[in-house]
Amino acid sequence: MNAIRKSRSPMNALCLSVSSSEIPHELLHSRWGRLNHFLCMGIIVLFATAFSGAVGSDQRNFFVIGIMGTACLFYVLTIYKIQLREVYGWLLLLAILLCFSTSPESFRWSSFFYSAMFILTFLYYMRMLYSGILSGRTYQLILQCIIYAYFGTLLLQQFCVLMHWPIFNFILGEPEIFKLNSLSPEPSHSARILVIAMYAYVIMREIDLQHHYRLFQDGFTDRNLWFCFLYTMLTMGSGTAYFLLPLFLLRFISFWLILWGGIAIALCVWLELPAQLNVSAWTRVQLFSQAVLTGEPAEMLFADHSASVRVLPIYYYGSFAIPSSPEFWFGYGMSFNEVFSELIPGVPKGLGLGGIFPSFLLNQGVIAGCFLLLFIAKFCLSHLFSFATLLTMIMIFSCGLNTQIPWLIFLLLGTNKYFINRAWIVPEFRMREKRCPAM
Repeated sequence: MNAIRKSRSPMNALCLSVSSSEIPHELLHSRWGRLNHFLCMGIIVLFATAFSGAVGSDQRNFFVIGIMGTACLFYVLTIYKIQLREVYGWLLLLAILLCFSTSPESFRWSSFFYSAMFILTFLYYMRMLYSGILSGRTYQLILQCIIYAYFGTLLLQQFCVLMHWPIFNFILGEPEIFKLNSLSPEPSHSARILVIAMYAYVIMREIDLQHHYRLFQDGFTDRNLWFCFLYTMLTMGSGTAYFLLPLFLLRFISFWLILWGGIAIALCVWLELPAQLNVSAWTRVQLFSQAVLTGEPAEMLFADHSASVRVLPIYYYGSFAIPSSPEFWFGYGMSFNEVFSELIPGVPKGLGLGGIFPSFLLNQGVIAGCFLLLFIAKFCLSHLFSFATLLTMIMIFSCGLNTQIPWLIFLLLGTNKYFINRAWIVPEFRMREKRCPAM
């Protein structure tokens, strides 16, 4: 929040009402302006959701592909309006192209153009955002609707399970009792999307409130939203949700939170609630945490195979990280991360693993990785050493760059940064945030 600064000119001193300000009247007067407005809202909504009829076996969302194609077309039509900040996106695209120089035989142009669609869509959205096409009030409403929609869909899925009906919007894998995906392909994806949406909403509320968000006082005002968020996170059956939820709550850490949180955990342990409720996700988190401490891949695989598939590529990356080799800097080639499927038992051969870290560094090289970090820092982060940075790195490390989740995270953090930088915060709040740099 230190990046929130007082504007120097009356024109830009929008006060705190910037988060709830309306779109400039002239922007929606034209058909082009209205179209851009709805397209920007659609980008956020479609990047945050997935529907069973629109997701392929490779988890590619056809609705996302469609709206990216439209956004890319609009961006190309207005390429002459390119802004200085957009150069960082083009540098990232060129860095990915460097992989062609070292491994042309493995370079897949389809993957490159898919990456280009994500990058150009992001640049189009940021250009429209900085033109004032999206108001803070509309943005908050979108975030609320996403959380409520995940809650409602999960509730409907749980009802389908109880009634032994076909599960509504079930997308991938085999149905498991109370391990449900809600509005994303997998429960772990839902956990990431909900956390980043709730985090973005809290930041917007702080801009309105002019002070650090207080979990109990301000949370009571948003109690309906918090109930939907916590219910979905705790009952979707995702181990990722049980890991990310405490991490997210660390942002609100205070004496009272420690006290009441400690009492709640002690009661759960004393009453053995996880065992009585058969919360398998909680058990998996416990067993896998113990296995990670041993440092043995076999122990991790035995404790939780799904979590091991995300963690073990980092374990094996050290054997390929050789700074003296050109591949370390320019990449071993696209799909080189498929080597992890040969090292990790129980994974189909030829399946690429590892997400952005370490697979992006392995495939495209450290140079491209540095440009990606520069891109994230420029568009999404107010400060490099902040809670937002920690949350971003943890949530995207196991996601591939050519998937919608990391780009949703970039979109929401970039939108937050835009509203933060345009807000006028009173000095008292700025001093408080310096003592507690939770952003």
